[in-house]
This record gives sequence, structure tokens and C-alpha cells, in this order.
Amino acid sequence: MPQRADPLAVHLSPCLLEQLFLRVPEALRQPAAAMAQPYLEGSAPLTPEALAAIYRQLATDMADEHLGLFLRPARPGTLKFLMLGLLDAPTLGVALHRYTHLFHILFDDFRLRLRRDSALSHISVHATEGHRAPDEAGQFLLLKLTHGIASWLIADDLPLTLLHFAFPAGARAGDYNQLFHGAPQFDQERPQFSFPRDYLDLPIRRRKPELRSFLARAPLDWLHTRHGHGLVSREVRRVLTAALPDMPALEIVAGRLGLSTRTLCRRLSEEGHTFQGIKNGLRRDIAIQRIAMTDTPIADIALELGFDDPNTFYRSFRRWTGHTPGHYRQIGAEAIPQAAAVSLAAAS
Repeated sequence: MPQRADPLAVHLSPCLLEQLFLRVPEALRQPAAAMAQPYLEGSAPLTPEALAAIYRQLATDMADEHLGLFLRPARPGTLKFLMLGLLDAPTLGVALHRYTHLFHILFDDFRLRLRRDSALSHISVHATEGHRAPDEAGQFLLLKLTHGIASWLIADDLPLTLLHFAFPAGARAGDYNQLFHGAPQFDQERPQFSFPRDYLDLPIRRRKPELRSFLARAPLDWLHTRHGHGLVSREVRRVLTAALPDMPALEIVAGRLGLSTRTLCRRLSEEGHTFQGIKNGLRRDIAIQRIAMTDTPIADIALELGFDDPNTFYRSFRRWTGHTPGHYRQIGAEAIPQAAAVSLAAAS
């Protein structure tokens, strides 16, 4: 009997491979280039596993875990010692605080900043004085590495409310959507992503014995965040987002994922989620992003999210954030771009 295709399989465009070879000296290209050939020719689908294997070969041949994309190389072992500094953090917030400071020590040409406001947390990339901002490949690597490590540490897929890149949209836009599980916006002021603030309080769920497998599989577990927890819930969230302003019923979403309703509910339960909980969380995250980042009339946002009664939307938004939509928009316009750095030094 032929094996049934995985309805959640991810296939990437071969042009994503171009990003891996940008800074690779010609003399070091051959082994990885031979691995990449079937995917460039279209004779095999480019999966995250294949992309990770080619990345791993290049990192080994170059003795640089970041493939020459930054001023200083990340010598073999950089990821290991970075992760060892994060695993004993009590929460994701403390781990990310340490992470950004470790990058400050390791690299000269950019800084990672962790900020938070009343509802969201933000990770952004800033060029240092005298240096240019990272190019497309560098921005992708920095944001995906950060998002992937954070997701691995909490054993769940960190949901992104906002994803910004400071370069034009191109042929790889769909790949970024799949690998980040969120729709990116291009030609923005700086690279950054945002996520619900309460995720900073989640405990670190990984332990040192698990690090061996993470490093052996690197970069797969940070490149493609499929950690058991969150995989199906991410796909449910993606289907619901694509259907807005409609909110499809459970049966419709299950059908679009190629699963029975019973299987979908069981897998969501195993991940600690419910279908209704995901719908509520999606509405919350999109509402916060729309109110804070756009000038769209509040009544229109309510309709986009399936609220027939604006008063119901107002009550829900106040419950989510502690503010009315109008007040949150007023304070968000000032707080989000200029939010103070997270002060977690005492906890770390």
C-alpha cells in the first residue's frame, strides 16, 4: 500500500539555497554544492531536513556556524556554549536577556535588542556605528536562529504577532512564511519580530541531556521549529488566519489539514491546546498588532476578526490588554518603537 503523503509536510523553494552560498569561498563550495544539485535541478523537493544538511556541510567546511555572513566568524562550538548559558535560566525572558548580551560579546557589526510593552515582546536587529545592517541572508539567519532557539527552549513554537524584514519581498517570501509560521512584512525600518509578552514568563522546559541531540541535528531544530508541542496548533492557526474574517468550524479546519476532527482534537490536546483556545488567541494577537501598528479604523478591525458587535470587541480587547483599543493605539504608537530595554539583569 503506498504511503500517505504527510498533509503537514513543508517543501521550500530551491532559491532559498542561494542564501547559504553567498559568502562561501569557491574552494569550499564543492561538497555542499553537490548535495544541493538535485534540489536546484528540481529533481527532489527541498525539505527543511535537506536544507539543514547542506547548511551543516557548509558550516563544517568553512569552520563558521554562520556561513561567513557576519564580520566575525562563529567558530565551531559557538552554538554549544551559547546554549549552555541559556539552559539553566528560569524563564524564557531571562534566557533571551542572556542571549542578546552574549551576541553583544561575540559580534561587532550588529546588536540584538529585547524590548517589551504592555502586551508584546520584541526582538530587533540594529547595526552598530560604522557598520551596515545585515543583508537578507543575515537578517533571515539572525531572526530564525533567535526564534528557533526560543521555541526549542520552551518546547513549543513561539507564535509571532509581527515579522519585519528590512529588504524587499522576493522569490523567498513564501519560504520565510513557512519557516516562521507567520506572514512577513518587507521593506520595514529594521528586522524584528514580536510575540505575546506573557511568553517571557514561560519556564525553560529543556535540560542538558537534550542538548546533545539538538547540537547533532543543528541547524534543523532551530531552522524548522517542529518540537512536538505546537506543530498542529501552528497549522490550525495558519488555516484560521488565511480564512479571516470568517472563522471556520472545527470540521472544516480538520478537513483542510487532512485530519479527522477526532484526530485533530486529540493532537491539540496532547499539545495542551483546544480549538476554541487557538481561535481566541489568534483574535487577540491580530487585534493587538492591528491596533498598535496600523491606522485601520477600530470598527473595521472588529469586523476583520469576525466580531459582529463592536462593543463585544471593545470588551474583549480591554480584557486582553487592560486598555481600550483607542487608548492602546495612542500609547502603542509611542511605546512600541521606543520601548525601553527589558531589565532582567537582576534575574539573570
